[in-house]
Amino acid sequence: DLDPVQLASAYGLRTAALVHDLIPMKLAADYTPDTVAMYRRYYRQFASADVALATSHYVAGDLQNHLAGDGTPAPPGAAPPPPPAPPGRPRRRPTAPPLGPGEALRLVTVTSWEPRKNLMRLLEAVHDLSERGVALSLDLVGRQGSFPAYDREVLALAEAMPNVAVRGTLSDAQLAALYAGCHASVYPSLEEGFGLPIGESLWFGRPCLCHLGSAMAEVAPGGGTMLVDMADAAAIAAALRRLAREDGLLVTLAQQAVARDLRTWDDYAGEVLALLDMSR
Repeated sequence: DLDPVQLASAYGLRTAALVHDLIPMKLAADYTPDTVAMYRRYYRQFASADVALATSHYVAGDLQNHLAGDGTPAPPGAAPPPPPAPPGRPRRRPTAPPLGPGEALRLVTVTSWEPRKNLMRLLEAVHDLSERGVALSLDLVGRQGSFPAYDREVLALAEAMPNVAVRGTLSDAQLAALYAGCHASVYPSLEEGFGLPIGESLWFGRPCLCHLGSAMAEVAPGGGTMLVDMADAAAIAAALRRLAREDGLLVTLAQQAVARDLRTWDDYAGEVLALLDMSR
């Protein structure tokens, strides 16, 4: 197979690898053997790069551990995390809509449908709260199709819940409008290399409930987020109940989300150029 790193080296070029995650290696049971073999060859190419730029320190560690397991040293690396800003969309720091007495807590989840995204536990938590009289609604946004059996399982449960709407994929403008109308987002994923929807939610001024592990434990702290064990449906339900019922919590988190300093793509480009210059 063509190795772009070796090809670049043959022409006397230096190479930098952008490493998003090593999920196909860490969760190999979710993928076909051919897919795992393809990704193993792909990650092995990174060992020959002059520098590896990871999306988080978590991913940088995963790359080092994976290549070490193959008996290959990892290239020098750094972790400039990507910004959450949707390209071309300025940050307006909107005020979150208030949650009135008896009003349903409006939630948004933006994610592809994959087993690691943990949608079944989120739906179980929403169903449990609804059965207990907590008013809330959930919009599920994101791509389906990579795991058909999982899609059917999630869809069957979602369609049985009148307060859950499946939106599929949306345009940037539609997604911005959905964020504008919600009170908070929930990102139930258990394994990420970064967790872009967390930052995206903060960019739109909405608090985000997310996992306390994986790369999310690195990128989420700093205001506007609640971290919870997303492997525990009861813990998810307890956190959502707090958002719906605890006086002042939603307002405080929304204020933190709006005030939080977030990097732009210009910031990221400057950081990457600086790192490449340092690696000469």
